[in-house]
Amino acid sequence: MACRLLLIPTNKHYTNIRIDNFISCMKIKYLFLAVVSSLLLVSSASAQMLIAGYYDGRFPSDSTSRAIEFYVTESFVYNDYMLEREDNGAADAASESWSNAVSTISNGNGIRNFQTVNPGFWFIFSDATARGLFETQYSLTEVSTGAGVYTNGWQWSQHSGISGTGNDAFRITRDSDSAVIDQMGDPTTSDWIHTDDYIYRNNNIAANAGTFDVNNWTVTSGIFPSGSGGSDALLNSAYPAGTFVIPEPSSFALIAGLLGLTSVMLKRRQA
Repeated sequence: MACRLLLIPTNKHYTNIRIDNFISCMKIKYLFLAVVSSLLLVSSASAQMLIAGYYDGRFPSDSTSRAIEFYVTESFVYNDYMLEREDNGAADAASESWSNAVSTISNGNGIRNFQTVNPGFWFIFSDATARGLFETQYSLTEVSTGAGVYTNGWQWSQHSGISGTGNDAFRITRDSDSAVIDQMGDPTTSDWIHTDDYIYRNNNIAANAGTFDVNNWTVTSGIFPSGSGGSDALLNSAYPAGTFVIPEPSSFALIAGLLGLTSVMLKRRQA
Protein backbone atom coordinates (compact mmCIF):
# COMPACT_ATOMS: atom_id res chain seq x y z
CA MET A 1 0.00 0.00 0.00
CA ALA A 2 1.44 3.37 -1.03
CA CYS A 3 1.58 6.02 1.69
CA ARG A 4 -0.33 8.80 -0.08
CA LEU A 5 -2.83 11.31 1.30
CA LEU A 6 -5.77 11.69 -1.10
CA LEU A 7 -8.64 13.79 0.21
CA ILE A 8 -11.96 13.26 -1.57
CA PRO A 9 -14.27 16.11 -0.45
CA THR A 10 -17.36 14.59 -2.06
CA ASN A 11 -17.40 11.56 0.19
CA LYS A 12 -16.62 11.84 3.93
CA HIS A 13 -16.31 8.06 4.34
CA TYR A 14 -13.52 7.72 1.74
CA THR A 15 -11.77 10.79 3.06
CA ASN A 16 -11.55 9.22 6.51
CA ILE A 17 -10.24 5.95 5.10
CA ARG A 18 -7.45 7.73 3.24
CA ILE A 19 -6.50 9.74 6.32
CA ASP A 20 -6.40 6.56 8.45
CA ASN A 21 -4.19 4.86 5.86
CA PHE A 22 -1.86 7.87 5.79
CA ILE A 23 -1.53 7.89 9.59
CA SER A 24 -0.83 4.13 9.66
CA CYS A 25 1.85 4.49 6.99
CA MET A 26 3.49 7.33 8.88
CA LYS A 27 3.55 5.17 12.01
CA ILE A 28 5.33 2.45 10.05
CA LYS A 29 7.92 4.93 8.80
CA TYR A 30 8.61 6.22 12.30
CA LEU A 31 8.94 2.67 13.58
CA PHE A 32 11.43 1.93 10.83
CA LEU A 33 13.48 4.97 11.81
CA ALA A 34 13.38 3.86 15.45
CA VAL A 35 14.65 0.41 14.48
CA VAL A 36 17.53 1.91 12.48
CA SER A 37 18.41 4.25 15.34
CA SER A 38 18.45 1.37 17.80
CA LEU A 39 20.78 -0.64 15.57
CA LEU A 40 23.13 2.34 15.30
CA LEU A 41 23.17 2.60 19.08
CA VAL A 42 24.09 -1.08 19.29
CA SER A 43 27.13 -0.31 17.16
CA SER A 44 28.15 2.80 19.12
CA ALA A 45 27.83 1.01 22.44
CA SER A 46 30.13 -1.81 21.38
CA ALA A 47 33.49 -0.23 22.29
CA GLN A 48 35.27 -2.45 24.80
CA MET A 49 35.99 0.42 27.19
CA LEU A 50 35.48 4.14 27.70
CA ILE A 51 36.47 6.81 30.22
CA ALA A 52 33.79 7.20 32.89
CA GLY A 53 35.44 9.91 34.99
CA TYR A 54 38.47 11.54 36.56
CA TYR A 55 39.06 13.36 39.82
CA ASP A 56 41.80 15.72 40.97
CA GLY A 57 41.24 15.95 44.72
CA ARG A 58 42.98 17.79 47.54
CA PHE A 59 41.99 16.13 50.79
CA PRO A 60 43.37 16.44 54.34
CA SER A 61 45.02 13.02 54.17
CA ASP A 62 46.11 13.29 50.51
CA SER A 63 46.63 16.66 48.87
CA THR A 64 47.20 15.18 45.41
CA SER A 65 44.70 12.34 45.18
CA ARG A 66 43.94 11.38 41.59
CA ALA A 67 42.31 8.54 39.73
CA ILE A 68 40.86 7.84 36.31
CA GLU A 69 37.83 5.55 36.02
CA PHE A 70 36.97 3.34 33.06
CA TYR A 71 33.79 1.49 32.15
CA VAL A 72 34.62 -1.84 30.50
CA THR A 73 31.96 -3.63 28.44
CA GLU A 74 34.00 -6.58 27.16
CA SER A 75 37.01 -8.39 28.59
CA PHE A 76 40.36 -7.47 27.07
CA VAL A 77 44.02 -8.10 27.75
CA TYR A 78 45.93 -5.18 29.25
CA ASN A 79 48.20 -3.68 26.55
CA ASP A 80 45.56 -4.11 23.84
CA TYR A 81 44.84 -0.42 24.47
CA MET A 82 46.97 2.60 25.35
CA LEU A 83 46.10 5.54 27.61
CA GLU A 84 47.49 8.83 26.35
CA ARG A 85 47.59 12.29 27.93
CA GLU A 86 47.83 15.83 26.57
CA ASP A 87 49.42 17.95 29.32
CA ASN A 88 47.89 21.24 30.43
CA GLY A 89 44.91 21.08 28.10
CA ALA A 90 44.07 24.33 26.35
CA ALA A 91 47.14 26.02 27.82
CA ASP A 92 49.29 24.65 25.02
CA ALA A 93 46.74 24.12 22.26
CA ALA A 94 49.12 25.54 19.66
CA SER A 95 51.57 22.72 20.35
CA GLU A 96 49.15 19.90 21.08
CA SER A 97 51.14 16.78 21.84
CA TRP A 98 49.75 13.47 23.10
CA SER A 99 52.09 11.16 24.98
CA ASN A 100 51.71 7.76 26.59
CA ALA A 101 50.39 8.30 30.11
CA VAL A 102 50.43 4.59 30.93
CA SER A 103 52.59 2.35 28.77
CA THR A 104 53.37 -0.49 31.16
CA ILE A 105 52.51 -1.68 34.65
CA SER A 106 54.99 -4.42 35.25
CA ASN A 107 54.67 -5.60 38.84
CA GLY A 108 53.00 -5.32 42.19
CA ASN A 109 50.22 -2.90 41.33
CA GLY A 110 46.92 -4.63 40.76
CA ILE A 111 46.08 -5.51 37.16
CA ARG A 112 49.28 -5.46 35.12
CA ASN A 113 50.63 -6.13 31.64
CA PHE A 114 49.04 -9.02 29.74
CA GLN A 115 46.45 -9.63 32.45
CA THR A 116 42.74 -9.57 31.72
CA VAL A 117 40.49 -6.63 32.57
CA ASN A 118 36.92 -7.86 33.00
CA PRO A 119 33.61 -6.04 32.32
CA GLY A 120 32.76 -3.48 34.97
CA PHE A 121 34.59 -0.53 36.50
CA TRP A 122 38.35 -0.23 36.44
CA PHE A 123 40.29 2.48 38.30
CA ILE A 124 43.90 3.54 37.82
CA PHE A 125 45.19 5.46 40.88
CA SER A 126 48.07 7.93 40.85
CA ASP A 127 49.82 6.27 43.82
CA ALA A 128 49.32 4.06 46.87
CA THR A 129 48.12 6.96 49.04
CA ALA A 130 45.38 7.85 46.58
CA ARG A 131 44.34 4.22 46.37
CA GLY A 132 44.28 3.87 50.16
CA LEU A 133 42.05 6.93 50.55
CA PHE A 134 39.68 5.61 47.89
CA GLU A 135 39.50 2.17 49.48
CA THR A 136 38.81 3.65 52.92
CA GLN A 137 36.09 6.01 51.74
CA TYR A 138 34.30 3.39 49.65
CA SER A 139 34.84 0.57 52.18
CA LEU A 140 36.60 -1.63 49.62
CA THR A 141 38.32 -4.93 50.33
CA GLU A 142 40.43 -6.88 47.86
CA VAL A 143 39.57 -10.43 46.87
CA SER A 144 43.25 -11.19 47.54
CA THR A 145 46.10 -8.79 48.25
CA GLY A 146 47.47 -7.19 45.09
CA ALA A 147 45.12 -9.08 42.78
CA GLY A 148 43.61 -5.88 41.44
CA VAL A 149 40.00 -6.86 42.18
CA TYR A 150 37.72 -5.74 45.02
CA THR A 151 34.95 -7.86 46.47
CA ASN A 152 32.33 -5.63 44.81
CA GLY A 153 33.84 -6.41 41.39
CA TRP A 154 35.64 -3.11 40.82
CA GLN A 155 39.19 -3.50 39.49
CA TRP A 156 42.30 -1.39 40.02
CA SER A 157 45.79 -0.60 38.82
CA GLN A 158 48.30 2.04 39.89
CA HIS A 159 50.46 4.35 37.79
CA SER A 160 51.84 7.88 38.26
CA GLY A 161 51.14 8.65 34.61
CA ILE A 162 47.52 9.56 35.36
CA SER A 163 48.55 12.32 37.80
CA GLY A 164 46.82 15.14 35.95
CA THR A 165 45.90 18.48 37.48
CA GLY A 166 42.37 18.85 36.18
CA ASN A 167 43.44 20.42 32.87
CA ASP A 168 45.02 17.37 31.26
CA ALA A 169 43.11 15.60 28.51
CA PHE A 170 43.15 11.80 28.27
CA ARG A 171 42.29 9.45 25.46
CA ILE A 172 42.19 5.70 24.83
CA THR A 173 43.87 4.42 21.68
CA ARG A 174 43.96 0.89 20.29
CA ASP A 175 47.50 -0.42 20.21
CA SER A 176 47.14 -2.41 16.98
CA ASP A 177 46.24 0.54 14.71
CA SER A 178 46.43 3.66 16.96
CA ALA A 179 42.72 4.34 16.44
CA VAL A 180 41.25 6.71 19.04
CA ILE A 181 38.51 4.90 20.98
CA ASP A 182 37.46 7.57 23.47
CA GLN A 183 38.60 10.97 24.71
CA MET A 184 38.07 13.06 27.85
CA GLY A 185 38.88 16.74 27.38
CA ASP A 186 39.78 18.89 24.38
CA PRO A 187 43.16 20.67 24.19
CA THR A 188 41.56 23.49 22.16
CA THR A 189 38.91 24.45 24.75
CA SER A 190 38.75 25.09 28.50
CA ASP A 191 35.11 24.53 29.52
CA TRP A 192 35.91 20.98 30.70
CA ILE A 193 38.78 21.87 33.07
CA HIS A 194 38.17 20.51 36.60
CA THR A 195 41.19 21.52 38.69
CA ASP A 196 40.75 20.31 42.30
CA ASP A 197 37.43 18.74 41.25
CA TYR A 198 36.08 16.05 38.97
CA ILE A 199 34.59 15.35 35.56
CA TYR A 200 32.13 12.47 35.03
CA ARG A 201 30.49 11.08 31.92
CA ASN A 202 26.71 11.45 31.68
CA ASN A 203 24.71 8.24 31.51
CA ASN A 204 24.02 6.62 28.13
CA ILE A 205 26.89 8.45 26.37
CA ALA A 206 28.90 6.02 24.26
CA ALA A 207 32.61 6.18 23.40
CA ASN A 208 33.28 9.23 21.23
CA ALA A 209 36.16 8.10 18.98
CA GLY A 210 38.08 11.26 19.87
CA THR A 211 35.33 13.85 19.36
CA PHE A 212 34.86 15.37 22.82
CA ASP A 213 31.66 17.27 23.67
CA VAL A 214 31.56 18.84 27.14
CA ASN A 215 27.73 18.66 27.10
CA ASN A 216 28.08 14.90 27.50
CA TRP A 217 29.91 15.31 30.82
CA THR A 218 29.32 16.74 34.29
CA VAL A 219 32.15 19.12 35.23
CA THR A 220 32.30 20.34 38.83
CA SER A 221 33.85 23.35 40.54
CA GLY A 222 34.28 23.86 44.28
CA ILE A 223 33.16 20.34 45.18
CA PHE A 224 36.49 19.40 46.78
CA PRO A 225 37.65 22.31 49.02
CA SER A 226 41.44 22.25 49.19
CA GLY A 227 43.55 20.91 52.04
CA SER A 228 42.44 21.02 55.64
CA GLY A 229 39.35 23.04 54.72
CA GLY A 230 37.88 19.97 53.09
CA SER A 231 37.09 16.45 54.21
CA ASP A 232 38.21 12.99 53.13
CA ALA A 233 34.54 11.99 53.16
CA LEU A 234 33.85 14.36 50.25
CA LEU A 235 35.40 11.81 47.93
CA ASN A 236 32.66 9.32 48.70
CA SER A 237 29.78 11.77 49.04
CA ALA A 238 30.59 13.87 45.97
CA TYR A 239 32.38 11.77 43.38
CA PRO A 240 29.91 9.31 41.73
CA ALA A 241 32.29 6.33 41.43
CA GLY A 242 30.88 3.27 39.71
CA THR A 243 27.53 4.87 38.78
CA PHE A 244 27.88 5.32 35.03
CA VAL A 245 25.36 3.25 33.08
CA ILE A 246 24.73 2.59 29.42
CA PRO A 247 22.16 0.12 28.01
CA GLU A 248 23.81 -3.15 27.06
CA PRO A 249 23.91 -3.96 23.33
CA SER A 250 21.57 -6.90 23.98
CA SER A 251 18.94 -4.48 25.33
CA PHE A 252 19.14 -2.36 22.19
CA ALA A 253 18.86 -5.46 20.05
CA LEU A 254 15.73 -6.56 21.93
CA ILE A 255 14.11 -3.16 21.49
CA ALA A 256 14.98 -3.12 17.80
CA GLY A 257 13.51 -6.60 17.37
CA LEU A 258 10.25 -5.64 19.07
CA LEU A 259 9.89 -2.50 16.98
CA GLY A 260 10.61 -4.45 13.84
CA LEU A 261 7.95 -7.05 14.72
CA THR A 262 5.42 -4.30 15.41
CA SER A 263 6.19 -2.73 12.03
CA VAL A 264 5.57 -6.04 10.23
CA MET A 265 2.27 -6.56 12.06
CA LEU A 266 1.07 -3.07 11.11
CA LYS A 267 1.98 -3.66 7.48
CA ARG A 268 0.01 -6.92 7.39
CA ARG A 269 -2.96 -5.25 9.02
CA GLN A 270 -3.03 -2.57 6.34
CA ALA A 271 -2.51 -5.02 3.46
